[in-house]
Amino acid sequence: MSLIQWLKETALPCQVKSTTGVSCPGCGFQRSVIALLEGDLWTSIQHYPALIPLILTFFLALLTLVYNKPQMHQWLLRLTIIDAALLIGAWLSKIFGELS
Repeated sequence: MSLIQWLKETALPCQVKSTTGVSCPGCGFQRSVIALLEGDLWTSIQHYPALIPLILTFFLALLTLVYNKPQMHQWLLRLTIIDAALLIGAWLSKIFGELS
């Protein structure tokens, strides 16, 4: 069994959405990772727009820990703000789409 197939079969349902009927900020993350692993960049972005910036932030954070340069801290902060804006914007868009 491939990793992608395993991920598809073991994906967890969102407890917030199943309880309240409203998507949480993390809804779509698993599907986005699977789409990205399958090479479908556009579908990945549609499911969870913040995934790729989050991946970049993670790697920049690792590099910042290793090299500890002041410029890297500034870029890490900027990228974190972009991540937060994308995440919140996508979540609000999803919620308003579900409520209308």
